[in-house]
Amino acid sequence: MSAEFQHGWYIGNIGISILYGIELVIYGASMRVLYQRKSQHRNRVDIFFMVFSTVLLLCCTINLAANCVFGEEWWIVNQNYPGGSEQWFADNAAVWYQTWASAANVLVQILADALLIYRCFVLWQTPFIIALPCLVWLASVGLGITTLYYSGSPGGNDYAGLAQTTSTAYLACTMAINISMTVLIVGRIIYFARTTERVLMNGSTRQYFSIASIIVESALLYTVFGLMYLVTFAIGSDLGALFMSFYAMFTVISPQLIILRVVTGSAWDRKTHNNMTTISFADRSMSANATAGSRTLNNNNSGHISLSKTSLRDGSLRESKLESPLEYDAV
Repeated sequence: MSAEFQHGWYIGNIGISILYGIELVIYGASMRVLYQRKSQHRNRVDIFFMVFSTVLLLCCTINLAANCVFGEEWWIVNQNYPGGSEQWFADNAAVWYQTWASAANVLVQILADALLIYRCFVLWQTPFIIALPCLVWLASVGLGITTLYYSGSPGGNDYAGLAQTTSTAYLACTMAINISMTVLIVGRIIYFARTTERVLMNGSTRQYFSIASIIVESALLYTVFGLMYLVTFAIGSDLGALFMSFYAMFTVISPQLIILRVVTGSAWDRKTHNNMTTISFADRSMSANATAGSRTLNNNNSGHISLSKTSLRDGSLRESKLESPLEYDAV
């Protein structure tokens, strides 16, 4: 491999070491919230999140340890290897602990994509919106296993031969899921944000519509770095080694951030969706009433419009009447 590829691998190792510390903090915060709940109040969802988060962390740890050991063997232990560092990489790309790291990465990607599909379903509440992504997800599982087989075989190399071809197809499937889910989630959140702003105008739902919440809910960083890695990997760019490291870490961090928001009660759930749907219906009703009122005013030149203003506080919906005298010239 070229010097640029090795630089990318080295910088990537530094990057994942920093991001691993961030992952430990987020994991610790999530588990702290879950463990603070009394056993009798802990449901199956809480236990699932505990297991899910722990699996993510273990896979992340395997990936970090394997990359660090591989770098040490590559640049220090075997610095005088016959044929140089490039030959050593070609001869040892399928070493057993790298195969373990690849398997951990594939498992994390499968879990992260599944969680992202489920979160999209939570926001849309219709199975039709995730039918095709589920089929693509099943295809990605098969391609991921195939990629592991070719890359882990003796003489296998993710950057050459059949392993590279299957890896490209696998990454394309995962990116198709990531991009479609991210677009659907962001679009849904922005739609509800505009609707509630027109109806409420009090900022009571800001926690669901902030920039940070959109980035976390849609796993935007996971998708962005995954797309960068796919493009650089497919064209054979040496930057692929750098983006691979960041992509692998955000495959863990993005789902963990979603879990943290869920367990702290800041994330979207079915109740939130139902409330937002009610607000959206109220917005349409207000628009219809306003249209009908304007027609009446056109005939009488003056009058009053009585609208229903829906407010959301503490997760409950309340109705209050808003009367506004309107005086304007007839059209």
